[in-house]
Amino acid sequence: MLVGLSGYLAGYNGSFEFKSGEKYPEELNYVFMRVFNAGFGILCVPLMFYTARTLKFSNLAVYLVTLMVLCGTPPSPLPQYETNEAENSYATISRFILLDSMLLFFTAATLFCLAKFHQYRREEWSFEWAFWMVMTGVSIGCVCRYSIINPVD
Repeated sequence: MLVGLSGYLAGYNGSFEFKSGEKYPEELNYVFMRVFNAGFGILCVPLMFYTARTLKFSNLAVYLVTLMVLCGTPPSPLPQYETNEAENSYATISRFILLDSMLLFFTAATLFCLAKFHQYRREEWSFEWAFWMVMTGVSIGCVCRYSIINPVD
């Protein structure tokens, strides 16, 4: 539905099939659709930062988690596994018009909401406790929705 929303906002009329290697038609604002999808990938970085903060990780661990989401896996210091570039498939896949960035965002949102719910575990039936419990359920529902549409083999 979110990819459909991005197509609707970009003026997509349903005639282009997005086959690999084909040129995009002039009337299709595919840049907007890519930016819309990349927004979900971008939002994962602060979401994981706040998740690590909520879980009371050390400052070093918080920054490491954030950098790993932002940059991917750093190059290995071991000579047998040495590569000159970091693995950045997450940043690359977020810019494509696919469901993956949304699925990863909702998975990160589930972890964040669960961490916030855990933070209020001693304040049963308070507004914050109930809010984060509901938000955890909503985000799990979004993950399930996108997993059913785009199952992982």
